[in-house]
Amino acid sequence: MFPQPVLSDPDLVAGFLRLHAALEMPGVRLEHDEQLATWLRTVIERYSHTQHRRLPSVGDERALRTAIEYLSDQPARNVSLEELAAAAGIGKFRLIRLFKEGTGLPPHALQIARRVRTARRLLETGQAIADVASAAGFADQSHMHRHFQRSLGMTPGEYRRRLTA
Repeated sequence: MFPQPVLSDPDLVAGFLRLHAALEMPGVRLEHDEQLATWLRTVIERYSHTQHRRLPSVGDERALRTAIEYLSDQPARNVSLEELAAAAGIGKFRLIRLFKEGTGLPPHALQIARRVRTARRLLETGQAIADVASAAGFADQSHMHRHFQRSLGMTPGEYRRRLTA
């Protein structure tokens, strides 16, 4: 599959270093799996002689819906990409591509969005921030804080204060 045993590609090296750093950090299993699969797909697409690009099918739509429902039904679970692909009945690389084409988001981004929505609802009931982070499926309170701020432009504490004001 790979005619050259050694590759010289600064972008690929930079991507690998980012991947390695991300895998060292605590976080969402789905996000880590997806980053690895995406990097591997890049290597294959750039340097492999074989190309396996399938045309969209009716089954792809069903697989995407199944995967979205699977994530929706279990927003707090630390689902792996392999588990999600198996539930959808397709390969990991295909699933990532379908997600990006069908929703504009990779699977982990949809999962994070669902978790932030769950966290908002739990904060609205007055639960403690640390408890909300755990119940919503975040790795820890700082993980929730980071994604909450990225999504809503405010921290969970600010969100709670605005609700009570």
